[in-house]
Amino acid sequence: MSLTLSDFKSLLVEIRDTDSDRAFRRLYDESYERMFRTAFYYTQSDELAREVVLDVLAGVWEKRKTMILPDDWWRWSYIATKNLALNTLEKENRRRASREPQENDVTHNTTPSDDVEAQETQRIYEETVWSMPDRCREAWILVREDGLSHHDAAVRMGTSEKTVDAQISKALRALRDALLCIVFLLLLR
Repeated sequence: MSLTLSDFKSLLVEIRDTDSDRAFRRLYDESYERMFRTAFYYTQSDELAREVVLDVLAGVWEKRKTMILPDDWWRWSYIATKNLALNTLEKENRRRASREPQENDVTHNTTPSDDVEAQETQRIYEETVWSMPDRCREAWILVREDGLSHHDAAVRMGTSEKTVDAQISKALRALRDALLCIVFLLLLR
């Protein structure tokens, strides 16, 4: 069973106050998969994604006594993972660029403008999701990002499936509107 935001806050307090290995292991177990998906999205590498997640979680352990505890663990961990993934990817790209090209290096058929457009689209998606009302965002993340059924999301949220359906519809409208803005901006170029 997944934890609520207040459960995560309690785990973080326990980790900070008692150096609890058990609480940290629970935080790790509950967070790893979602953080890995975020890191993989940005790095497109299993190895780099694992490294990023482990570095973020190790940082939590190392700074447990001094870190400001986040109110929204999922938002904090998403942002920390995303930022570290982008930094790690940038370092990796600089490292690759500095060595001589090898015959077996894979070349990508994307242009810099494709990369910029993909990053801008992802940024707009993230902003749209985080600007949704709390219940709408929670339903969206549980169903579309975590892959839960509407029934399971309703149970987790303590509401009905119809409410989850309505929240998902609201989220889809918000994302559709954001997508239309992206298309409009691209047409103006």
